[in-house]
Amino acid sequence: GTGFFAEIAAMPAVQLPPVSGWRDVAAVFYTSGTASKPKGVVCSTAELYGNVEPIADAFGMGPEDRILDYRSFNWMSAQVLSALAPLARGATLVLARKFSASHFFDWVRDNEVTIAVGNPTVFNMLLSRPAGETRIEAPKLRFITSSSAPLMVEQWKRFEEQYGIAIAQGYGTSETGWIAGSNERTRRFGSVGRPLPYHRLSVVDGEGRRLPPGETGAIELGGDPAVEYRYIADDGSIRTNARGRIPTGDLGALDSDGYLYVTGRAKDLIIRGGANISPVEIDNVALKLAAVAEAATVGVPDAIYGEEVVLYVRSQPGAQLTEQMVLAHCRQYLPHAKMPKQILFRDSLPKTERGKMDRKALAAEWQSD
Repeated sequence: GTGFFAEIAAMPAVQLPPVSGWRDVAAVFYTSGTASKPKGVVCSTAELYGNVEPIADAFGMGPEDRILDYRSFNWMSAQVLSALAPLARGATLVLARKFSASHFFDWVRDNEVTIAVGNPTVFNMLLSRPAGETRIEAPKLRFITSSSAPLMVEQWKRFEEQYGIAIAQGYGTSETGWIAGSNERTRRFGSVGRPLPYHRLSVVDGEGRRLPPGETGAIELGGDPAVEYRYIADDGSIRTNARGRIPTGDLGALDSDGYLYVTGRAKDLIIRGGANISPVEIDNVALKLAAVAEAATVGVPDAIYGEEVVLYVRSQPGAQLTEQMVLAHCRQYLPHAKMPKQILFRDSLPKTERGKMDRKALAAEWQSD
């Protein structure tokens, strides 16, 4: 034959020295900015390459797998999981221009997809499909991933009950790449999986001391003391944010088997009268109520307690929910100190471009109202 691929096939199999050094810049990934400009994270060849094989192992990817993705490859998570990992394992990438709830399962069936990429926004959209459209044929589909934003346990269970498809969570940041992952054989409800060993992840207290299993603290990681976590400053220069180890900004806990449970962002933590309250905990309680489609808890200023708990809710279509009904439900699961002071209903809840609940926007909306 002729053409590009024939020309490549005719080339001699000679190993050439690499052009890039391990510490050279491989890519710049821009994180989403909700209150400021997006930040350009500088990733070296070593950091990018080192993330690929471990996350392929965590998701159990092999040469027979066909992975469906529809995200932009300027996300580190998409580039590593769906481009570089299949390349390393000889797997196949099925790529769509953007997510479509109406076409998603057709793509899965027609292309014999074995691993599909998902996130909480995707699951919400699929759960909102008409009741008659929940029967699907996807015999080759092993699981759907979930990352980019916290997946509420109740939403996870609701999706699996409705569709009979396994969800396997993963977790990462633009600064560090993938941090943890799981597959249909290793997943646990509520967990993002076991951390990738090379990250040497730990959960620490406010003094930086490692906490025992079961205790919640700040998640930090870093297995190579020579690694510099860098970003591009506004003037175009490259600045070092941390060396060796870096805090992720997330709170979480490890169980006795080494599974990681992420409980929320440290900056989202609500401090009411000295008590620390994770918004994700309140969200999970609200979602136990079948009539609640989405929930977002925020902390708002209070003259007596410093902060108070406010819960925003999007109801399921046709549900007749009232504030008193939601409060009565919450009282079954929450102590008085964690109870929402106010329930506010919205037709939609704001998200960032990565599909994360935009709690800052809700808190700002509450103050302006």
